[in-house]
Amino acid sequence: MEITPELLQKYAEGKCSKTEELEIESWLDPKGGFDTLNSEIDVCLHPEIEKVLWKKIAKTKNNIPEKQKKILNIKKWTIVASIVILLGTSCFWGFFNKPVTYATAAAELKTIILEDGTKVTLNAASTLTITKNFNKKERVVLLDGEAFFEVIRDSLHPFVVQTKTTKTQVLGTKFNLYAYTGEDNTITLNEGKVQFSGVLSAYNNKVILLPNEQVTLNKIGILKKKVKPEQYNAWIKKKLVFRDKPFSLVIREIERFYNITITVKKEGIHNRKYNGVYDNPPLEVLMNDLSFVFNFNYKKEENKLLIF
Repeated sequence: MEITPELLQKYAEGKCSKTEELEIESWLDPKGGFDTLNSEIDVCLHPEIEKVLWKKIAKTKNNIPEKQKKILNIKKWTIVASIVILLGTSCFWGFFNKPVTYATAAAELKTIILEDGTKVTLNAASTLTITKNFNKKERVVLLDGEAFFEVIRDSLHPFVVQTKTTKTQVLGTKFNLYAYTGEDNTITLNEGKVQFSGVLSAYNNKVILLPNEQVTLNKIGILKKKVKPEQYNAWIKKKLVFRDKPFSLVIREIERFYNITITVKKEGIHNRKYNGVYDNPPLEVLMNDLSFVFNFNYKKEENKLLIF
């Protein structure tokens, strides 16, 4: 029996006959057993495909003798890679033909390699959605949160990042985009050239950024200035960098960085600004510094912290 993309699709959807299932499982593992690796693969494999395939494959484990399980150690990536080789990247990506969303929890970073080779590093509490027709005419992604993009150049397929309030269009470049819901959108350019604009009519004028430039969209409008880009993507290396940042936003970053909920009952400090650079600091060190500067006390219980 020939293992075709159509047959694999039937297998993923649970529509194969028993004979077809056995043929596919034999192709995936000629020795007749399955084992998985307890680790994540942060590459751009469609999560729905992977979930369905591995749910199906996992069912066979119950029928494999324990002795055979111990002898056999088929790595998850080997099987997935075999499917990718057979299907081809574009076929595999479009398997379910619907948007794909990647998300990070608080205190979590994730690196994703997109279909076109673009590398995206997601900061904590962020989501990245790859649109349904990615790489057809444009490479469109949706961001809520913060991410550092290393975009592969493709003049025929512009790369577009959309947030709730802004749109960024590039060909090939490296930039950091800060776009958490309810906060100002800020783009910082490391390499290349980008076009940035707001999606609302009042702020839809297009701004061109060159390396070492930063643009922020806030309630006032679009503001542009010169910066040192490495300070704005330091989070990739687990660093916290605060540059004239209001205390209220400092607290939000700390919540995401440490996966903690902070309640501020100290009055008069929310809009005061703070400067500081920290290399993956213990929470206590950071809070001691802040309490000294802003003259507050704090109390921590489990994953909650009270400032008073």
